[in-house]
Amino acid sequence: MCVSCNTDDNDGILDFTHTYMTLTNTGNLSVGMPVYVLLGTMTFRESDVHSSETDNLGPFTISFQLSGYDAFSIATTSMTANSSANTATAVFSSAYQYVTPTGPLLYPTVGARISFSNSAYDQNYTWDPLQCGSSDTVNIYAQIQYFDTPEPATFILLGSALLGLGLLGRRRRKA
Repeated sequence: MCVSCNTDDNDGILDFTHTYMTLTNTGNLSVGMPVYVLLGTMTFRESDVHSSETDNLGPFTISFQLSGYDAFSIATTSMTANSSANTATAVFSSAYQYVTPTGPLLYPTVGARISFSNSAYDQNYTWDPLQCGSSDTVNIYAQIQYFDTPEPATFILLGSALLGLGLLGRRRRKA
């Protein structure tokens, strides 16, 4: 354990600091092409993980919003700590969370998931304990992707075709 490190050890809580970014531009989003957007960083602020800090670890949630859409609120699927290895691990689901536009359906549905990498989807990260003069910091990205959603006219056309086929089949059975 390093006394000069800026930590809050053995208090029953795993300590992290975070920074966050304000999303102003998500780049060129096109249907089916994921874009990675930096949401901020998380730094592990422990030099030792004690057994009291591994109990009752709950998930943490990352929330953000894209203009014109409902807010995303994505929680870890698991958050674990290991006192013998002095590590903490966060895992996010690999499934996308979907939100729809807040106004008229002019845009496709957008999906997002949290990644610890900006080039390939990476759903988990393990922080190591602090050494004096160092920190274990990870960037947190949102992998954002637009998905095609059928327009209402498509549903009306499909529904009327199925209704017509159903009526045609019923007429044939009566004859």
